[in-house]
Amino acid sequence: MRSIIHSRQSLLDIAIQECGSFEAAYELAERNDLAVTDDMEAGAELEYIPEDVTKKQVVAHLAARRIKPATAVSEQDTSLAPCGGIGYMGIEIDKEANNVHGEEKLISTKDSKVDVLVIPTNEELVIARDTLELIKK
Repeated sequence: MRSIIHSRQSLLDIAIQECGSFEAAYELAERNDLAVTDDMEAGAELEYIPEDVTKKQVVAHLAARRIKPATAVSEQDTSLAPCGGIGYMGIEIDKEANNVHGEEKLISTKDSKVDVLVIPTNEELVIARDTLELIKK
């Protein structure tokens, strides 16, 4: 079986959409020679087998509502200044500091009226866990 990746979909999105669980991302990654954290290219295809589908009710629920999870952050998203519209509040962002990923970091300049911190998160995992809790109810 094959799944076509849509814009902004991650491997976790595909795992939930096609297999019903985020745990399936590991099998999908292995089957398609990917890392779980690889960026997915829209239009590419992923292979999976019926045994990968562990939560058929989740797959059916998403398909019936035509929901295609898409939580990946694009290159365009990261290039946009996250605080560009709030400069009037005296916030100034150090672009070099803001280009660091995966660590907690102060990204405001010394001249900024407030401190701005980046705190890494894993939204995909939170969404997957929340989805899991919802289907258990």
